[in-house]
Amino acid sequence: MDILQTLAGSEKFVLTWDIAVVIAVFLIIFLYAFSVNKKKLHMFVLSIYAGFAFISLFPFWNEVVGLARGASVQFISLILFLGFVFLVNFALSGSIFGISFPKLKNKPVFQTTLLATAASGFLTSLVFSDIFGVFGGNLSTITEQFFAQDIAQFVWATTPIVAVFVSRKTSKTE
Repeated sequence: MDILQTLAGSEKFVLTWDIAVVIAVFLIIFLYAFSVNKKKLHMFVLSIYAGFAFISLFPFWNEVVGLARGASVQFISLILFLGFVFLVNFALSGSIFGISFPKLKNKPVFQTTLLATAASGFLTSLVFSDIFGVFGGNLSTITEQFFAQDIAQFVWATTPIVAVFVSRKTSKTE
């Protein structure tokens, strides 16, 4: 199934649980992105990369399996990933709870939107990826094409890097 065919409407679009999760993740990260400064948003993107590296290189899977006691190892790894992202974000930015909703008058809306989209997409693609294997192919066609396939995961992994460079370039020109 081609992405363009899906977007063109040759396949029926049904709002499923995975698309609802995608929408929820994007909304939450957009609210967070517009409530913090750009430095904290960069720290959030960095914490997603650190969480991915942590899960990819974690050497103690045998011990985790022993502690799981009936729980899915994939689910435990997903929880460890999200927990590590939260902890690294908390450590790097000082506090994740220092959220205030500032006025958008002096806020660079384009840069914030770009970084929030990149962070949301990357986090969503990691959660739906085969790395954790929690969802086991039970994804809708559009979610699988835009977040779970190898090419989509590569694009989402490189998007935050490009977004940081673009946001730095536009802030220097302003």
